[in-house]
Amino acid sequence: MIRWSLLVFGCVLVFRHRVETAVGGTTCSLGGNECSGIANSFCDVPNLVCKCVDIATEDTGASTCPLTVCSSDPTLCTDANSECLSSTACACKTLYELSGGDNANACTAKGQVCDTTLTSPVCACDNGYTATAGACVANVVGGTCAASGYECSALSGGYCKTGTGCACSAIYDLSGTSCTAKRVGVTCTSSGGECQYILAGYCDTTTNANAPVCACAAIADIASQTCNFKACTADAFCTAIDPNSECIKGNCLCKSGYDINGSGTSNKCEQQSGSEAITASFVMVMACLVISFLQN
Repeated sequence: MIRWSLLVFGCVLVFRHRVETAVGGTTCSLGGNECSGIANSFCDVPNLVCKCVDIATEDTGASTCPLTVCSSDPTLCTDANSECLSSTACACKTLYELSGGDNANACTAKGQVCDTTLTSPVCACDNGYTATAGACVANVVGGTCAASGYECSALSGGYCKTGTGCACSAIYDLSGTSCTAKRVGVTCTSSGGECQYILAGYCDTTTNANAPVCACAAIADIASQTCNFKACTADAFCTAIDPNSECIKGNCLCKSGYDINGSGTSNKCEQQSGSEAITASFVMVMACLVISFLQN
């Protein structure tokens, strides 16, 4: 028994030794991602080993780089672009970030990276950003782009539209020069499909025929411009609202083979066919998964 205990103990020590490699003992490569698994670290290219950034202090026991505690001395945040956030730990100032790039030991302006492909590395704008007046500014709707490039990658909900430039994808709406996720209340048309990406959403053309907007189906309630399926304890509650719905895992949902037609104008569950039925089943599965996650 003692012999087996010693063997197990020895295996644990070996395992811990293999897992808890010091940050500085983790080798990295130029342009690699070997340090990405260690928060607040970067690849020190001259030595090709991972190191903690200036505002972090290595925890040799856990092989991590927690942000330096500055509650007793704010000057411990030695990076000029950092601050002692909430008098607790060092953090980059607003508009600055830790990029995690090669030789990126300090907080850099958002959108900047260190271009190590040059003989003398210099700061350059990251994908999705453009140099403007000495700063890197995120590209906006209408910005020039190439179908095979990443010029629109910093535009949330954006993509490169041939012949137009950066544009909003189908599930986003144009808001000034940026894209916002479609929400209940946005303008829609009876056949435009503007509401199809809103879970339990449809185009309400009856409340105000002159100004149709995306709304929630009968079996859902509006909450923060999104739709939440109504809570239930029995099928009767749901069928009284919509005969083609039922109570599943505590929420009213369309019966199998039925779905809310986000491209239509009905607020009730409608029978689907062909590819629509497949889509409806997928939506049903996703809804159940979301409900299960919330319940847990």
